[in-house]
Amino acid sequence: MKTLDRCPACDSGELIPIDFPTDLKDHEVREFGSVVIKDSGFALCARCQLLFARNRQDRSDAVGYYDAFSKLEKREYAVYPPPREFLDAQNRLSDYLFQLLGSEAGVLEGKQSVLNIRSECGMHLARLRDDYGFKELYGLDHFESNIRYAKENLGLVNMGLLHPFELEIPFDRKQFDLILCNHLVTHAFEPMSLLAHLRQLLSEDGAVVLYNEIDHMPRFYEGSLYKKGVVNFHKQLLTEPSLHNMCLLGGFQPKMLACNPEKIRWASNRGSMVFLLRKGEAIAPDALPPFDRKPVLDAIAEGRAKYDRHLERKAKKAETIPLYKTVTSVKRWLRRRV
Repeated sequence: MKTLDRCPACDSGELIPIDFPTDLKDHEVREFGSVVIKDSGFALCARCQLLFARNRQDRSDAVGYYDAFSKLEKREYAVYPPPREFLDAQNRLSDYLFQLLGSEAGVLEGKQSVLNIRSECGMHLARLRDDYGFKELYGLDHFESNIRYAKENLGLVNMGLLHPFELEIPFDRKQFDLILCNHLVTHAFEPMSLLAHLRQLLSEDGAVVLYNEIDHMPRFYEGSLYKKGVVNFHKQLLTEPSLHNMCLLGGFQPKMLACNPEKIRWASNRGSMVFLLRKGEAIAPDALPPFDRKPVLDAIAEGRAKYDRHLERKAKKAETIPLYKTVTSVKRWLRRRV
């Protein structure tokens, strides 16, 4: 494990501690040992707006941690064949994603090669082949069951396993016209290294699409991160400004296409952002737009207040339970006596 004393995006040392609790249980920590981190030590960067886990695994622990988290999360779609509901949701996501990209000039038309990172069952690659004429299709995913479905059911040949810590490309092709990235930045151990690698993999006139990255601002307001907790698998709790800033620092020209409020995947994705990135010049951290931290801190404070009120209601309810049980017990005793 390592503890970051500077922001992983802009290298600022001006950090504001945020006390989000974990959702891990003590027995889960005992079961999976040192690769599981209970206290993420979240902090908000006062320069680039990134809210991130200061405590995180290094490369040697990454594979073991990802395996542990997969067991903790009990992913019901990671089986062959995948559930029908999952396949239907993937189809809906393809409809949504390519409707967005179809309105952007130069993203889909006249392109040949695509890399889908965390490609799941390969549905988006098959859609690009069948509907948009892409010839060279490559996908990486964490689960053998997804790779098997992509190969056997969708006829996709170039599929490989995705390493949890770094982006390893097991294919001869090393540059792509289109790169689709599914929920990668949130989980990246070294997010700026990830963005730098994506830039290297992208052809000069190509595009990167970051999709299924959650905008956490609504969740800050709701207080759900206090009520449910945040597992250390989430290294970056992104917002629209913080993801935009990371892309600028990484040498991209970012454009947010949408922030979808609906259920478009296997699970609810309220606030799921879709960013389109093209190559640009990386900017220095000092050139980032000024950060007014008040809206973020106010949202987190409001969420914490809602959580505290929830705890108060829960405590009051617990106080009434003994009396309820006593009355119920007396009624049962009287019925038996009668």
